[in-house]
Parts: sequence; C-alpha cells; structure tokens
Amino acid sequence: MIEKAMKIKVDSVVKRDKFFRNVMFFRHIGYFIADISALFASFFTALLFSGVVNEWILGRDYVEGIELIFDRRASQFFGLSCCLLFIFHMLGQYRRPMPRWTSYKHIIGGTLLMLLADGFLLYAAKEHLSRLWLINSWLLSALYIPLMRYGAKHILDRWDMWAIPTILVGSGPQLEHVRAALTTQPALGYHVIDTVPLARIGESGLDNAWGRLCRDNGGSFVILALSAQEMVEYGELLTDLVRERLPFAVVPSLGGLPILGFEQMSFIGHDFMMMVARNNLGQPFSRGIKFIFDIVVAAILCVLLLPVFALFALAISRDGGPVLYRHLRVGRGGRPFTCLKFRTMVSHAQQVLDAHLAASPAAAAEWEATRKLTDDPRITPIGRFLRSTSLDELPQLLNVMCGQMSLVGPRPVTEDELKYYGRDVFFYLEAMPGMTGLWQVSGRSALSYDQRVLYDTWYVKNWTLWLDVAILVRTIPVVINRDGAV
Repeated sequence: MIEKAMKIKVDSVVKRDKFFRNVMFFRHIGYFIADISALFASFFTALLFSGVVNEWILGRDYVEGIELIFDRRASQFFGLSCCLLFIFHMLGQYRRPMPRWTSYKHIIGGTLLMLLADGFLLYAAKEHLSRLWLINSWLLSALYIPLMRYGAKHILDRWDMWAIPTILVGSGPQLEHVRAALTTQPALGYHVIDTVPLARIGESGLDNAWGRLCRDNGGSFVILALSAQEMVEYGELLTDLVRERLPFAVVPSLGGLPILGFEQMSFIGHDFMMMVARNNLGQPFSRGIKFIFDIVVAAILCVLLLPVFALFALAISRDGGPVLYRHLRVGRGGRPFTCLKFRTMVSHAQQVLDAHLAASPAAAAEWEATRKLTDDPRITPIGRFLRSTSLDELPQLLNVMCGQMSLVGPRPVTEDELKYYGRDVFFYLEAMPGMTGLWQVSGRSALSYDQRVLYDTWYVKNWTLWLDVAILVRTIPVVINRDGAV
C-alpha cells in the first residue's frame, strides 16, 4: 500500500516537473545559441566594417594583410568567446531567469573584460591588427547579444516554451506588490495564473497539498510572498513544499530596508539566513566613483550639446527676458544651491500664478498636492516644448560640473517641500539631487508626491553605479516619448 502511494506521488512529481524543466532547458539552450550567433555575427561584422574603412576611406591594402592573420585572429576570438560564455554560465545567465538590467550588466561587463584581455594578448604577441576590428568585435557583441536573446525569447514564446505558469502564495499588501513587480519584468517569464492565501492550502490536509494546488490550478512554479509570522506559523506546510520537490521561490518582506546593499550569509545546520546591510552611498569610495562618473559624463555632454544650448538660448531670449531661470534648492546635507534651468515661463510668472490659483480652486488643490499644474498659464510656447521633453533641465549639467548636483539622484526640492518627506528627509539630504532619477523614469509628473518620495528614498537606500547607468539609459525613451510630462 505504501509502495503504491509512493509510486503515485512520484509520478505526480515527475509530471508536474516535466513542463517546468522543459521550459528552463529550452530557455537556456535558446540563450546559449543566441549568444554564439551574436559573437559570430559581431566578429564578421567588425571585420567587414574595418575592411570598408581601410580599403575605401584610408586607401590601405587591407585584404592581403587580413589573409595572413585571419586564422590566428579567429582562434583567439573563439577562445575568448568561450571564456565569455563560461562567465555568463557562472553568473547564472543560462541557469535561472534574471531581470533584464542585471543581464545587461553582465553582458556589458563581460564584453569589456574580453576587450581588455584581447587587447593585452595582441600587445603581448606584437600582433599588428586593425584596432577597428578589435574594438568593434566586442562592442558589437554587447549590442548583438541582447538582440539575439530577444529573438530567441520571441521564438520560444511562440512555441509556448517561455512563460512559466506561476502560483503566487501569500496575503496582504505584500502579495500585490510582488504581483505588480513581476508584471513589470515580463522577461523573467513568471506568468501568474492564480493568487492563493497560504492558510487555504492546508485546509484539506498536509498530504500532497502543494501537488494538489498545482494540479488544480495548472501551475508549475510557486512564489511565496509571506510575512515572518506566516513563515513560522506554517513551517510544516512549507517544509512539505521542499519534500514534494516543487520548484519555488521566496520573496521576503524587508520592510523598507535596502535591497541591493545586502550580502547573504548562511549557517550550516540552521534554518535561517543572515543578510548584512551595506550603505553603498555612505561609503567614501562609492561617493568618489559616483562623483568622477558624473563629472566625466557631464563634461562630455556639455561639449556635445553646445549647439543645442545656443539654439535654445536664442529662442528663449526673443521675449527680452533672461535665458536661465535660477531657483534656490536644497542640496546634500541641507546646503542650499542655485539650480539652473532654461527659462520656460513669462517674466511676471509669480503674479500670473497667484491670480490663477485665486481664480481656480481646482488648480490651487493641484498645486498644493504636487507643486505642478497640468495647465500652467505661466509657460511660454518654447517653454512648453522644453518642459515636455525635460530639455529645460540641460543647464543643470553646469550644476553637476560644480559638484552641486548629480546626473542621477533625488528630485531637487525647495525648503518648503522638505516637509513632505517626513522622517525620510534623512535620505534626501544624504545624496546630491539629480538631473534625472528613479521617479522620472517611473511616471514623472503622473506620480503623487508620496510616490516621488518613495522612489527617491528607495534610490538612496539601494544606490549602485549600475543603477545610475540604468536610470540614465531609461531616461532617453522617457524624454523622447514625453511620458508623464506636464
């Protein structure tokens, strides 16, 4: 009787796991083939490009030289490509779903590392090779790999081999937060088909409770979004989840603690994990890296955008007013500074605002809540364009160069606005205000003030240099599409 029950249970486990294992297998193989294809394509694209430049533009006999070194070059690139694929494997690129920006970080970091290694090997061997071929081989790899992976994902999705039917288990606000987060990360492939309170799972008994849950709902993966109390209260039921060998993940609630700054530690023989917090932005070395990054990028942008500055200055000055608008804002440590913007309003803006708020109670309420107006009578025609695209903030590059602002950070606020931060004002004052920030790429003016404070606080607590890079890149489509602009 026991043997029969065990056989039924094992058969159930095998059937339940089969779809999940197939999806993960094809995902990994698809990404691996996509990466190989991307490296192959980047190698020959770079070869073709360097050939065109040398033969047609520089007038060099490039083909004859390539024939002499092609085999050695191909062998070296192949060897380094194998190293790159191994690095991706060790980082989990082929073993588990990964957020898009984490994947990009690994791709860019890995290809830059291979570029340095490739250059060093060529220098050590005294090999004469087109620098265009060398550099573009790896730079194009960083571009082609995400594109090829996107193609692989699209193909697997059409074959129903990408989305994983997922059951979300938990209760309270944490459950909805996790569901919303998974919705914003479709690349992970966790397709939530049902949400179930943990208490309901054990109502019909502990025996094969998780198996019945997945069978009844068609799920292949379980995500637990539980409180600390539930983890203790339903410990035996959670242990059964391990016994039944069902693939699962746990999303602990950290109650406002930093997420990206934690280092995990486990203890042999004990069922708990210690997470050591690290204040990234509070470390002098991290601040120095952020400052250098800001200065270098801001200096490059100032040089490249000089014609744009001149064009906007000419358009703004046509009404006889000043080109720049200067406003006192609160900087790091509570120090005030003059924040620069292109002037987007009429010269007598304050009088116009006072009259408008007095005449419109709805506008007065909107101003009190967000410090912005959807239909602002003070804005000039050129100012409306500059504001909708956030190009009015370009002069803040000078604030960055002066060390008063950062490229990425909390939204610069006035002294009066600090009251909206409450106790979280500590986090605002710990960082330099930014030209863009997490709030800007998450809705801009469409957000409530409380949501802006939440995003600013999260950014300061979880700062990394890569987070700055990701926000800067995400700012570009937000500005172009004018998402959430007022």
